[in-house]
Amino acid sequence: MGQKQQTSLPSTELPEAKIPSREELLAIADEAHAYIKQCIAEIEPAEELGAQVQLGMLVKLLKTYHNLLQIADNGDSDTPLILSRIIYEFALSLSYMLVNDVEEPDIYEKFRQSALVRSHIMVKNAKKSVYRNRQSTKDSNAAVEVMLLSEGYDITQKLPDIPKSWHPTITYLKMAHSLGDEFKEFYDTFYETTSIFVHPNWLDLKKQLVFDSSGKATAQLLNRPQLILPIVTATCLMLRTAEICHIKRIQSGGDKNIHTTLIQAINKSHYALHN
Repeated sequence: MGQKQQTSLPSTELPEAKIPSREELLAIADEAHAYIKQCIAEIEPAEELGAQVQLGMLVKLLKTYHNLLQIADNGDSDTPLILSRIIYEFALSLSYMLVNDVEEPDIYEKFRQSALVRSHIMVKNAKKSVYRNRQSTKDSNAAVEVMLLSEGYDITQKLPDIPKSWHPTITYLKMAHSLGDEFKEFYDTFYETTSIFVHPNWLDLKKQLVFDSSGKATAQLLNRPQLILPIVTATCLMLRTAEICHIKRIQSGGDKNIHTTLIQAINKSHYALHN
């Protein structure tokens, strides 16, 4: 699968591209939700590790997207930005795996090992902490070590350095740029911008305050006006991920006509989100 493989409809069949209204976005969101559920159904039951990783990623995406829409519907103006960033990271990771798992057949094992290594590091640090003699700490460490052993992990091995992502040599930035299109653009703009909201940042904190004419600040406890962009971005990512899943199914021997039809429908919804 190349950096930019996508089945596009003839331009005469595509809707006018514009930033959607809230009602239009919710209609497309329902479609995105359904497309991801289709991808989930095609993988179940997942027997091999690769399929299990793909299935778990899709379930996580679906649940997070559902929570994003619910929270936005409740008027929360801060949490949608954080959840949309999480959706980006999961969509990016899954898409990178699907695009590269033929050339890098151990990619799912690398993903699995990264979680085990991080758990091992957590136990090592806990055993050095000031709370190491607490029974709760000992019980927690023992439970994690049992889990690691059940995964066939050697808890006596020397710990490697933690990379910038789950991949031992590829950062999220490199993943995004290798995939091109939205993943690259969203990383360079949206992903970096949302760091303001994920990490403590003065520019975000100022939005939690109300300043009077003398420069004194009081708490802004009311929700700010909601931005539609984080939900639009998350919806784009859901649709793009669904498209890549169907391309993967074609490459794996699935019915080309069925999946091409779905890809065309996904692209039609996707195009409507772009201005």
